[in-house]
Amino acid sequence: MPNHVINRALFSDYYLDFVVPGFFDQKNSLELEFTFNEIRRLYKKIKLIKSNLLEAQTEGNFIRPVLELLGHHFAVQPTLRTSQGVKRPDYVFFPNSDAFEFSQSRINTRSFFKTAVAIGDAKAWSRDLDRKYKSSSDAFTNMNPSFQIDFYLRETDRVWGILTNGRQWRLFHRNTSYRLDQFYQFNLEDILESDKFDLDSFCYFYYFFRCEAFVFDHGGKSFLDQVYSESKEHTVGVSEDLEIRVYKALKILMQGFLDFSRNQLEASPELIQQVHENSLILLYRILFVLHSESRNLLPIDNPHYANDHSLSKLAADAHQRIEEQRYILPTMNDYWSRLRGLFQLVNDGWEEFIPQYNGGLFSPKRYPFLETYEIGNQALASALDLVTYTQDGERIAYRDLDARHLWNVYQSLLDLKPFFEGSNIDFIRPKAKKRSVRNGQTPDYISRYIVEQTLAPLCKGKNVEEILQLKVLDPAVGSGYFLIEVVDFLAEEIVRRVDTPLPSEIDSEISYWRRRVVESCVYGVSLDPTAVELAKLSLWLHTVAKNEPLSFLDHHIRCGNSLLGAEIADLANPPVVEDKRRKAKLSNVLQVELNLSFDFTD
Repeated sequence: MPNHVINRALFSDYYLDFVVPGFFDQKNSLELEFTFNEIRRLYKKIKLIKSNLLEAQTEGNFIRPVLELLGHHFAVQPTLRTSQGVKRPDYVFFPNSDAFEFSQSRINTRSFFKTAVAIGDAKAWSRDLDRKYKSSSDAFTNMNPSFQIDFYLRETDRVWGILTNGRQWRLFHRNTSYRLDQFYQFNLEDILESDKFDLDSFCYFYYFFRCEAFVFDHGGKSFLDQVYSESKEHTVGVSEDLEIRVYKALKILMQGFLDFSRNQLEASPELIQQVHENSLILLYRILFVLHSESRNLLPIDNPHYANDHSLSKLAADAHQRIEEQRYILPTMNDYWSRLRGLFQLVNDGWEEFIPQYNGGLFSPKRYPFLETYEIGNQALASALDLVTYTQDGERIAYRDLDARHLWNVYQSLLDLKPFFEGSNIDFIRPKAKKRSVRNGQTPDYISRYIVEQTLAPLCKGKNVEEILQLKVLDPAVGSGYFLIEVVDFLAEEIVRRVDTPLPSEIDSEISYWRRRVVESCVYGVSLDPTAVELAKLSLWLHTVAKNEPLSFLDHHIRCGNSLLGAEIADLANPPVVEDKRRKAKLSNVLQVELNLSFDFTD
């Protein structure tokens, strides 16, 4: 995938890299080069004045001619009657000239949009597509552009939206446009500044934004529909395959602790449970780092980090040795030393490059076993290879996985019971507890519906500070996915308000307010301490920012029994007990029981 493309979780990166190029027709190279040269000719005309162009000038001199070169048939600013009054989307796209001509008889009515294949919105060349614009003119027009395209998609019931300022071109899908930062982007200006025609790169613009990309085939799917649906199918396949590979890796890690002679661990039922629990934590740390590196949340582009510290480099070294069938010494432990050093960087932070995680998962104090005992190179290399590379030797696309997929991996390991088969570790899964992990999940659209129905009335009429005073608790927090929906919804509510102050940071507007919402509004409880850590990780990954540790998450996401629902002081003084001796005895019992059942993490 070329550098000009930014895929913000709309499609699968793997699919874009390895499958989509098969759709590009190289016989079309002359047509592609002609289109590119025409677009570059348009660009050269405005190059010296582009930053000064107003929205209408950007459209007339560049955006509209580019759309015509891409074969589009479109209406300009038709009337759309909405829940917020009359609006005018900049472009309504139709599949062909006949559909466009037919629609003209219904222009400015709701039915006008029924045969449209996409909605478009355009901005001035210098307009930031991630932030609102402060001006005394129309408030809706000045809102966050990503919110505007989401609004148009919902009001017209169309699936695809194009948002552009001429230099950046974005695709949004109605299912995820409400998140505001889930899109496919092509940086057209970058490729136009290049000295030569890059056919492979330009294909990622031409095939995704031309008219044919939105037109249905005989099966009722467009090119974009196919990329979207097959991306999802691929991601599910990656998640399911990873569950199998993680199971094998867990067994290798446990055996690695037991086999490393310097550990001097002797098999016992108590020890095997301890090794099991700590191997799970080790595995979650590895998955978290791989996921973070894949999304550049850890500084994988920094040569010092990439070569000397990154897990990707360590896994690549191990993979190369395994592929070349080179013997890896089981008695050496330099791989373990590198891995433990990386975990310390994540926990403590590293200058301006790594924000301090400061949560429980990487805490040396919380998991002293992992500070005391080690794994030899051979076992660790095998485990890393399993969770980093597929059977075909391709890198596992962690970037395509979200919090829910990682939660699936966690749940797939929950019922495993380790035991010794001779001197080797094996697992059994009790039949009574065997279950389908995904059967218990709440589908995305239901989670979103619950959040909207619950929080929308509470946000109505409130300003930013009042919204930030809301407190939302998930009493069975699981992966934290429900709280992520809460964070997204409240951040969107804030962004769409006219009086919302613009953040001074370089973050996108939605990213900044997500972080503020996590700091102020969301709380979670779980009886499972590992689920608590995974929920913290999910929220951290969703809102991470440079040099800003999310240490407050330790106070927001806690391990305990949410069913008690009462303060210890209240229960220690029950008003119905009149006899002082009975009251004192009951108070002591309650205090002891509460301390046992509500065991907060430190």
